[in-house]
Amino acid sequence: MSIIGPLYDITLFLPTIIQSQLLTVPPYVAATITLITFAYYSDKSKMRFPFILAGLVMCLIGLSINISTAPNGVKYFGTFFIVIGSYAATLGVISWLGNNLAGQSKKGVGMALQIGIGNFSGAISAVIYRSQDSPRFILGHALELMFVGIGLIFLPIVVFLYKRINAQRDAAERLAMEWGEKAQYSDEELRELGDRAPDFRYTL
Repeated sequence: MSIIGPLYDITLFLPTIIQSQLLTVPPYVAATITLITFAYYSDKSKMRFPFILAGLVMCLIGLSINISTAPNGVKYFGTFFIVIGSYAATLGVISWLGNNLAGQSKKGVGMALQIGIGNFSGAISAVIYRSQDSPRFILGHALELMFVGIGLIFLPIVVFLYKRINAQRDAAERLAMEWGEKAQYSDEELRELGDRAPDFRYTL
């Protein structure tokens, strides 16, 4: 919700900042370019969290600008950070979960829950961005800043846990090789274990 929420929010308060609908185009063009760049380097590095972190930081900057008393021109500049951060990080979040869930059923249910809960942000945005709060929308921006903050807290925790599990499995694998132990699981058993299998490594 810390990533998807700002995507919905921008459509609610951007019209209060700009005078022409044409001005809604540049932030999305910039977001498209950034998204493609993030996707390329994320795939090349086989990592997801640095790009999700970058997206959260951009959302934090953009929302902080828009909750302030800055002129509309500065707030419009802030919307670039919000749109770029949200769009660029969304695909990272979705692909990260897909990478780290093994087994068709678990992956299908997990990703459906992620997308469903994430899209619930749209309903929340419609309630917290009230017309009477225009043009600063202090309540809406403050709550979204809270969600982004939660994302910034939990992201390093998840990375730490993934790293620890990967390290434990690497150590167990090295120990088994040193002792000359044979594989304890069949291919079918490994498939059933999914992401709990000893040869599965979480994507960071």
